Amino acid sequence: MTGSVAAWFKTGPSDPCIKIRMIEPFDARGMRRVYGRKDQFKFRLTFNMNIWKDREGHIYVRFWSHRYEVDWESYEILGSSVWDCGPSFDEDSVPQVLREEYDNWILSNF
Repeated sequence: MTGSVAAWFKTGPSDPCIKIRMIEPFDARGMRRVYGRKDQFKFRLTFNMNIWKDREGHIYVRFWSHRYEVDWESYEILGSSVWDCGPSFDEDSVPQVLREEYDNWILSNF
């Protein structure tokens, strides 16, 4: 994907019904992690995204890093019909709007 900080192999789903909403940090206990990625830059600077699904089917996302200067962010994905595909979550399933927010977060903390 051109113009992206994180290396994505192709553009993600861009359904206009899919929205993300920033939320307070959440406890992932009892949730199932359905996707995770790590992007490493020079000087061992790494940024991570984990996507979690709770028992009711809600999708939550956490952007995080081991660096103490980096502010973690948490989101809920709304209108997530693209995620109702069972256990097969992969990079191709990550909505475009979430990819763009992840890129913005990396740039703001770089």
